[in-house]
Amino acid sequence: MTKDAMEHVSTKEIVETLFGRKGVEQLVVNPHEEFKVSIGDNEKADTGPVKIIIVYD
Repeated sequence: MTKDAMEHVSTKEIVETLFGRKGVEQLVVNPHEEFKVSIGDNEKADTGPVKIIIVYD
């Protein structure tokens, strides 16, 4: 699928397709639930709702 074609696919559809593949894990943060992701010196803290995608490639 080309990049132009992907622009017409919703983000929700792309995410749902990814979660059905091997090597993909999801973490779900519920509404108003706090989360923090730290990688080296980079950190992101916020509240849900959020889906965090981990792709092992």
